[in-house]
Amino acid sequence: MALEGEVTKLTYIVPQGRSALEVYRSYKQALHEAGFEVLFSTTDAGEIGPYEAWHAAHYGDGPEHRGHLLRSPQDDYYIAARLAHPEGDVYAAIYILFSDEGRDYPYNVRVQADIIEEGTMEEGLVRADTMEQRLDIHGSVAIHGIHFDFDSAELLPESDETLAEIAGLLADNDELELYVVGHTDDVGDTAYNLELSERRAEAVVEALVEDYGVASHRLTPFGVGPTAPAASNETEEGRAQNRRVELVQRAQ
Repeated sequence: MALEGEVTKLTYIVPQGRSALEVYRSYKQALHEAGFEVLFSTTDAGEIGPYEAWHAAHYGDGPEHRGHLLRSPQDDYYIAARLAHPEGDVYAAIYILFSDEGRDYPYNVRVQADIIEEGTMEEGLVRADTMEQRLDIHGSVAIHGIHFDFDSAELLPESDETLAEIAGLLADNDELELYVVGHTDDVGDTAYNLELSERRAEAVVEALVEDYGVASHRLTPFGVGPTAPAASNETEEGRAQNRRVELVQRAQ
């Protein structure tokens, strides 16, 4: 089955002392509690296939990809799960293994978690419940419904509906605190883009505090300019995806 949507790839190195089986069971329990349906899971490495082939199929087999390849994986486990949602299902693929090789992190369990969110690449309004779901899954959510004047940090009126959804998210989750992160494309001077992204993040925070009554201590503005692109800056479509605001969950 081919899937299309926003893809997030996360790689974890688990602290020593944890077994791959323990991590596998923890992920299955966490997915169940989050409302995911497990589509397939196995503790049999033979059902997954050789790790090298799996890695090449998912990440490529060129020299630039092989630095992340583990040469002697053991205790392989795999989970594929789906969370049904009217705006587009969310899929999680979790590969867990133990490796006794690794110059920097020997004898550790490694986890490769891939998240695919169907229907999230389109611009438009992201509802509060969808924001909450994405924050729960991977700690951040990209917001494309906030708009500014060209080369400016002045919010445009068409941003109001999205700002109201963010305010609703915060009203429904009393303890939630967020970084409001401004992003730009890579056109122009990098220092200027960093400063512009900071001003835009500050403008969003100011609007939420002054117009929607959100407590200021719950929001921290931060600008990263063009340094964390969501797509290639070589096309206008990619640059449009990169001009965004992200909400990132802040640790309590």
